Amino acid sequence: MRNVTTLILVAGVCMVSFSALAEGKGPRNGKRQPPEEAFSACESKAEGDKAEFTAPNGKIIVGSCQTLDDRLVLIPDDHKPKRRPKSNKDES
Repeated sequence: MRNVTTLILVAGVCMVSFSALAEGKGPRNGKRQPPEEAFSACESKAEGDKAEFTAPNGKIIVGSCQTLDDRLVLIPDDHKPKRRPKSNKDES
């Protein structure tokens, strides 16, 4: 009986996890999402407008509103995009 209960519990957790990812509430394509505060900071703004929000650690994040997945989000002024690895294709 204990094994059946454990199996049901594990299956339930898996279904909830998979459904959250399918609805887009998890990371997009395995990438980290900005915090919800970054989206809220740009709610009444236009693309390129300056905005700020206070992070959970108390730090004030200042940046500009940019479009990400059809939503405006604050991109910090000190944000450094990750470099993509160079392609190994031959250039002819």
